[in-house]
Amino acid sequence: MIDQHMLESPAPKLPIRFRRDLQYNAGNRCSQLLSRNMEHRVLDDVAPTSVGHLIAYGNCTASELIRQVTTDGTSVLAVADLLDQLYAAGMIEEDLDDSFAWQTGSPVTALSSGSG
Repeated sequence: MIDQHMLESPAPKLPIRFRRDLQYNAGNRCSQLLSRNMEHRVLDDVAPTSVGHLIAYGNCTASELIRQVTTDGTSVLAVADLLDQLYAAGMIEEDLDDSFAWQTGSPVTALSSGSG
């Protein structure tokens, strides 16, 4: 049953974003995701552009994000691997039903003032 309904990686045609219960805080080459009871640190050093920052905004698909981040020659495989790791760890939103978007507010308010 689980194998039939769960994707192994982010859906290719849907926006990629962090779970709505996680607060994203940008850092220098390392991002922090805070849930109610846990703190997750994500090494975000595969590209000069912060992958976490782009995911936090949630306005592009995984393939669009990879294209944006790899324009300077960054390894496509490294970025795809980071996305797969985040997805496998349960950090990426799977239910993209925006009817509950009011619960988390604007993605901009979820971003810290730190640079990524």
